[in-house]
Amino acid sequence: MTATAGPAPDPLPRQQAETRELPGQQAETRELPGIGTLELEHGPQGIRMWSRQPPPTSALLDTPVPLHVMLDGDDDLDQVDLALVAEVIGDVDRHLAAALRLVHRKLFDEPDFFGVTEAEVAPYREFRVESFPLEEPQFNFYPNAPEGSWQVHFLAGRFPVCDPFGLVVVVERRQPVDVEDISDAEILG
Repeated sequence: MTATAGPAPDPLPRQQAETRELPGQQAETRELPGIGTLELEHGPQGIRMWSRQPPPTSALLDTPVPLHVMLDGDDDLDQVDLALVAEVIGDVDRHLAAALRLVHRKLFDEPDFFGVTEAEVAPYREFRVESFPLEEPQFNFYPNAPEGSWQVHFLAGRFPVCDPFGLVVVVERRQPVDVEDISDAEILG
């Protein structure tokens, strides 16, 4: 996702990064009010990912929901709307249910988007969050994201569109607005 908006004001106090020792390695962490501990991981091509440790949990799906802040190049964690991140952590199930409802609507409006026929969609007519065929949700945030946008990324699902990388729901602040096919995405490395 390419962001073009300027940095949002940081309503939460900035915290100094601290380093803590883990067996065999050092991990850079930040403790942020309303968010908890974020731990830094380094990825390919200069991408850095701050992940909430431990991840928030969904009671609705009975699973942890990894939360990541993705940074590239000179991006800084303080360029992310940390108040929004804290709000999402505080209501994981509401955000997951809203994302799944949008996918459900799109499934019936555009079954071809998912690679299925109208007949194959029939078993999902009744919407039930806990049994909807998308799995392994995670929340991804980006610096300077326009309109306070972020993503719910379902890493797996039972629809052809989910192969091989899952499906993304774009959220603007609290409202899911789009479902994205990421099957043609490239692996960085």
